[in-house]
Amino acid sequence: MTTPFDKRQRRARPSFLTRQESLERPLLVIEDQRALAAMLAAMLQERWGCEVHVAGSLERTRELLAAGTPYFAACCDLNLPDAPHGETIDLLAEADIPTIAVTAAFGGEMRQRMIDKNVVDYVLKNSINAYSYVCDLVGFIRKNQMTKALIVDDDRITRKVLANILGRFRIQVLEAADGQEALRLAAQHQDIRLAIVDYQMDGIDGIRLTSALRQEYGKDRLAIIGISSEENRLIGAEFLKNGANDFFFKPISFEEVICRVNQNLDMLNLIEENRNAAYRDYLTGLPNRRSFFADGPYRLTQARMAGIPVAVAMLDIDHFKSINDTYGHDVGDEALCHVATMLSAAFPAPLIARLGGEEFGVLFSGTEADNAHALLDEFRATLERMPLESAGASIRITTSIGMVNATSGIDADLDYLLSEADARLYAAKTAGRNRVAA
Repeated sequence: MTTPFDKRQRRARPSFLTRQESLERPLLVIEDQRALAAMLAAMLQERWGCEVHVAGSLERTRELLAAGTPYFAACCDLNLPDAPHGETIDLLAEADIPTIAVTAAFGGEMRQRMIDKNVVDYVLKNSINAYSYVCDLVGFIRKNQMTKALIVDDDRITRKVLANILGRFRIQVLEAADGQEALRLAAQHQDIRLAIVDYQMDGIDGIRLTSALRQEYGKDRLAIIGISSEENRLIGAEFLKNGANDFFFKPISFEEVICRVNQNLDMLNLIEENRNAAYRDYLTGLPNRRSFFADGPYRLTQARMAGIPVAVAMLDIDHFKSINDTYGHDVGDEALCHVATMLSAAFPAPLIARLGGEEFGVLFSGTEADNAHALLDEFRATLERMPLESAGASIRITTSIGMVNATSGIDADLDYLLSEADARLYAAKTAGRNRVAA
């Protein structure tokens, strides 16, 4: 039986699941045991807020794939009644769908079969924890499909084996045969998040390379894993003392690479999430008040040193309480996101933030500060012309804006400038709203 867990059947998405965390493409579960299939589908749907399609056979899988649905990933039982030798996984590989294999049996031959089939990973059907791990693996693919990794090893075969494993997670892989080439690639690709570094190489060895990379990238930006084929157990300690996050010995184990890479990238993601939680507004994704007051003074100092003008504005959504009272707080949240999206599009260079409630701040510098009044008025008019379509209604949103130009008083701090902008915002509201007061 095939059961689509579509939008009509789903429960409400958990409140902690943001638009950025949810999957826009469906997942595919292939399992002939109906209870297990339903349980896993429900877990995936609740965790990732997406449609989950279920098939119980190779034949049904073929039908779903023929329909052209762009599946993000699949979880597939290795042994099905009409595909006892993993033929379904081969079909998914042909469709280029990242696949997690599940199996009730395990052994050396079975393990090698799954590795050879290029599965993302394999999971034993022995507890509920196994299915939680499947959900985690889907998240790992989602978070790291744009991740760049650098593999540094003078042995080409080792590089290819590691690249194959990382590629199963859609990680973008760069390869270097020595330390000098690695430093050149790191300089060209400063968004690298993972480096796997061999110890014994000509020229710059792995430990010296690790030290050099760590001088440029903190542990919050780059995870470094050292590897070595030498038996000296102190090599791992030397890697760690010189800035590596982790270490393992050759020969390479498929399972160990996956677990260590997952663990280290998960740590980077956690650091990034904590940073975003501290400095990003949860609802709109804009910088928050803390971020505004952390970055703003630096921008003011830079402007002062360069002798360029600065302008600060405060915006407030007009009659926001009326939107909440009339349409509900969910629509009120949509209104805030609507304004935030338009602010981001209108002001890509200035510092913008949600300061709290329905208030937003903008800090201009340079030529944009000279034209701040015109730019803000243009934004105000555009916002008025683009109503929010929600709750079966077209909701007109306007904003009142207060602005202060600091060309002649650039020594003023951000608190003072924001206070002055707030006073002008009050004047704009008193004068009738939907206007810029400077």
